[in-house]
Amino acid sequence: MKLLFQRTLRSCTRHTEQGRITAEAVLLSTDCEIVARLAAAADTFLIEQAEWELLRQGHEYAPYGGTVPALLGAEAYFGVAPALNRAFPDPAQDFVRELFAECVKAVLQSETYLYTQRGFANGQAYQDNWDVSHPDSCRYYSHLDIVERRWFDHIGPQPRGGNLFHRHKNVAVWQCGEEGLQATGSFLDSFHEVGVLVDCSATGRIGRFDATFMRAPDRICFGTVELVQALVGQNVNELSRRDINRCAGGGEGCAHLLDISRDTLAELRKSLQAIDGLCR
Repeated sequence: MKLLFQRTLRSCTRHTEQGRITAEAVLLSTDCEIVARLAAAADTFLIEQAEWELLRQGHEYAPYGGTVPALLGAEAYFGVAPALNRAFPDPAQDFVRELFAECVKAVLQSETYLYTQRGFANGQAYQDNWDVSHPDSCRYYSHLDIVERRWFDHIGPQPRGGNLFHRHKNVAVWQCGEEGLQATGSFLDSFHEVGVLVDCSATGRIGRFDATFMRAPDRICFGTVELVQALVGQNVNELSRRDINRCAGGGEGCAHLLDISRDTLAELRKSLQAIDGLCR
């Protein structure tokens, strides 16, 4: 087997003494090295600073980047997509927009430890708000009546002070002789852990798609790995984002399994196209 591509995306947040929450996302891959950072008020999540740096493209080390004034004042929370689109209207900067989206996701997840600053009376009030505002958003929230372990039962009662949240997403693509490619994807954050293994032929036909949960709020989440089996037999080159969402997402799926599945399939597709280009 020959390693063709590697990609790791790390995001984290920290609560500062100045009443701010800072977030950073770092993408390090065979293709590039990019960093995005933002700072937001811990009570309102309104963005006060935003900057990014492109440190490497391929083998070229030529740093550039800058601040993002268009994001200042936007809330780092659900509904931030329009602000991100206005800040990065050029499709050539999609990769930067996606990194800031990862920063926002990390801020959002950190609310678990900032609920008093965010105006919730206690952890129960915070949990109740999620129950009401996210109905049917995943298998867990679609079946609250049979869930055995609630959120704070999963993460425990201990608060976090400085370091609030960490997430790592990793993808590696290997060439298996002339038979095709194999890709592994792993998703680890402060609250979840899931991995996928995908085999596809040289033409892109998926012959295997395995997924395994190692950590999740409740065992009901583990059953979502069965959904991705619907991808077996399909062609990586023909799968749209909607196709993948239908197989791994929706009210009976898991957003985190969907996330790493999309990343893994995207890198498989790129590797197949790169090999095809070299063979022409």
